[in-house]
Amino acid sequence: MTTLQHQLGCWALSLLWLVTAVVSVVTAQEIGFVILRQGGVPDQLAPWLLYGGSGVDALLGIWILLPVAQRCCFQMQLITIAVYSVILSFIAPEFWWHPFSPVVKHLPIMVLVWILMPRKATS
Repeated sequence: MTTLQHQLGCWALSLLWLVTAVVSVVTAQEIGFVILRQGGVPDQLAPWLLYGGSGVDALLGIWILLPVAQRCCFQMQLITIAVYSVILSFIAPEFWWHPFSPVVKHLPIMVLVWILMPRKATS
């Protein structure tokens, strides 16, 4: 993989994380609350989870562009996507068969993250 390809992959992932962070609290907030309610999350806890998830997404989107602990960043992305996938599989399994395939898309994104992940830890 060339340096340019790696950089483009990182920028694309950063954009994905940052847009997801913004959309989940700005334009799709009610959808998030409906999904959490469907999963039995108490109304008092739902904003914490929604904004917390958005914060995690934003942090990952920024971190991927910083030359700090890159292997750890990519590992955290894989863990985050896996956790989101498992949670959605239990509280909204229909997203596996949704026309836009939001959970199915996690699989190729995880492959891209794995491909871009540095093979050795960096500072």
